[in-house]
Amino acid sequence: MTKIDHIIKMEKIFDEAKRRQNALEIAIADYKNFQPSIQKLEKYYSSKQWKDDFAADERGEIPSHIKRGVLSEDGIYDLLERNKEIMDKLDSLDEEKEDSQNHSMTYLEVVRKAQAYAKKRGEYGNSSVTLYPCETWLKGNQINLWNYWQGHQYKDLDKGVDILLVGQDWGNPQKDPRTLKKIEDIQSGKRDSFLIDHASITDKNMEELFKCFGCDIEKVNPGLRLFFTNYSLGYRYGNETGGMTKALLLKDAEFFDDLVHAIKPKIIICLGKITYEAVTGKVTKGFTDKLKQGIPWSTPYSGLENIMVYGVAHCGSFGTNNAGGMKNMMKAWKEIARESGIHS
Repeated sequence: MTKIDHIIKMEKIFDEAKRRQNALEIAIADYKNFQPSIQKLEKYYSSKQWKDDFAADERGEIPSHIKRGVLSEDGIYDLLERNKEIMDKLDSLDEEKEDSQNHSMTYLEVVRKAQAYAKKRGEYGNSSVTLYPCETWLKGNQINLWNYWQGHQYKDLDKGVDILLVGQDWGNPQKDPRTLKKIEDIQSGKRDSFLIDHASITDKNMEELFKCFGCDIEKVNPGLRLFFTNYSLGYRYGNETGGMTKALLLKDAEFFDDLVHAIKPKIIICLGKITYEAVTGKVTKGFTDKLKQGIPWSTPYSGLENIMVYGVAHCGSFGTNNAGGMKNMMKAWKEIARESGIHS
């Protein structure tokens, strides 16, 4: 045995430990995100439908080639009990982690944690959309490319912000190379903000809506401390829109919660239904019906009850149309400004 053999051996153990840790973290996150499906299974097990299906199976009415472990009374009971035990253990670990950290991470620590996780996770998605960690984002020191518009300019984010604006996901960054170049210029210190000369309909509508708070979001100092981000850490290949689900968003729930605790917004404004549901953990019915009356959705943020979360339509043409037009959008945003008391 040479002087370096033990180093080689230990390095193999080191690499394998990292691989297993990463795999475990991803498996735990995926299992937590699968809980809504298990809840559907539990609801089915306690329903009359399951009893009818079980009786039909007992009578031999279900074809023998149909796989039906779900109709095994002991099997489904044991699975649900085991799920409860697993979730209890995970919840206990989360509580211990929260107690130990006390959400004391700084903003930059949250960013580095999210970037490290996203880089290890790589590509992910569903049958409609594939997401990946954008290289431009990974090179920077911000939680999302969008907050190179508003949020990146503050060097004291741990002192808090007035408004956290949350979108769903960025889209496909490769379809907007001009904006990527502007962001890279911000990262290198060549410019202050990327929204200068080619605003989209979404951006133009948002400029008008933020005037409800007395803000000019084309300025580096907009009048209030604003922070723009997307819930998802992923960036798209292919199509700019469509295919996103709440389940995909919730894969990054931990990092969004870390962000909220780090920058301590006075209020959170969510663009769109699934963004609002992901942030709040609530299920909404008639989301656009309420917005058509100019009434925003609202509920306290879980765990930080002093932070109010508001749900509004997305500022693009589709979301604006769903809300019945900009007049209704403006009414909802003015109500948020009035209720929160936040104004430049």
